[in-house]
Amino acid sequence: MTVHFLVPEGVDDHRRPSGGNVYDRRLSFELARLGWTVREHGVTGRSLAGTLAALPDGVVAVVDGLVASAPAMQAEARRLRLVVLLHMPVGGATERAVLAAADAVVATSRWTRAWVLRHHELPAERVRVAVPGMDRGPRVVGSTSGGSLVTAGDVIFQPIGSDLYALDARSGRTLFKQTLPRNIRATPLTYNAGGRQYVTIVATAEVTTFALP
Repeated sequence: MTVHFLVPEGVDDHRRPSGGNVYDRRLSFELARLGWTVREHGVTGRSLAGTLAALPDGVVAVVDGLVASAPAMQAEARRLRLVVLLHMPVGGATERAVLAAADAVVATSRWTRAWVLRHHELPAERVRVAVPGMDRGPRVVGSTSGGSLVTAGDVIFQPIGSDLYALDARSGRTLFKQTLPRNIRATPLTYNAGGRQYVTIVATAEVTTFALP
């Protein structure tokens, strides 16, 4: 089966990324994966009417709601099987006319479907939901050490494993090293109390504080 997908012109323009464009692109891909022949048409609100008029009688045409217009949809409603892809409703008479001219409406959430049914009084069976999905990413390995702390006196406190290093920020020379009972996965913090500066580090459930000279 063939479906004609009318998407906003420039849907693949990386200078104007949007969730709606990504959704359109993935919908087109998934329809093709399911065996549909997808004919894509990049249109604007002004060119929509001419594009719809050029389609063969009886075909399925999915129109992105961002480019749908009531006059163009109404003119072809009896000839084509029109589906509106509604990313986010805005309400009003124009939107109501667009949705009324369609044979079906695809909403991107259950909330959107409920809103459309409540405000535009469409038959429930004409409004379906296709919730955006997600891609499984690679497994991420957690960090084994915390971040660095740099003081105004050019000293860097850097945890590595269970060791806490104090380094000269200018030369990189090790000024101090302390091995703690457990791995350090937190960033050191510093504070002043009673006229002295302290550095505190958390290693799992143990808190260690050092007074600076």
